[in-house]
Amino acid sequence: MLAFQFKSDLDPIAVYAAVVSTSGVVFSFVQWFRTGPRLTGGAAANMKVMPDPTERTYLNVTIYNRGTRRTKVTTIALKTYPSRWAKIRRKADWAAVIPLPLHVTLPALLEPGDYLIAGMPQENEIVEKSRKSILVVEAYYTDHERPLEMRVPPIKNGS
Repeated sequence: MLAFQFKSDLDPIAVYAAVVSTSGVVFSFVQWFRTGPRLTGGAAANMKVMPDPTERTYLNVTIYNRGTRRTKVTTIALKTYPSRWAKIRRKADWAAVIPLPLHVTLPALLEPGDYLIAGMPQENEIVEKSRKSILVVEAYYTDHERPLEMRVPPIKNGS
């Protein structure tokens, strides 16, 4: 009959306890890291408001709070970058602030699970800049120094 003998000074119960406690610490760190507001969103061009007698087109931005804590969106802005390298270095060649976006009053409080939709008229200058460079909509909020960035694809003629 074969008998198994543990030929080490390690206690299997101590090893098990060490693995379980380390896993608990890692899980707690991940939970701590994921708490707070987590904003996501997107931008869409060539949007229409119905009914709208002016027949204008708009650039709409939707921002979601998928985190665990509320936050306040304070500013929405546009920036263009001449290249990807300039975007990585955060060297914009043009910037504009949207002081009064449509559909929302800033600053806007976003509870967990809430969203907001902000619109801005799609001017010809914005269309041209989206075609010639990288156009980004930025949403600044109170919990982070860096804004939420949403890339706007080159705008095609839709109006």
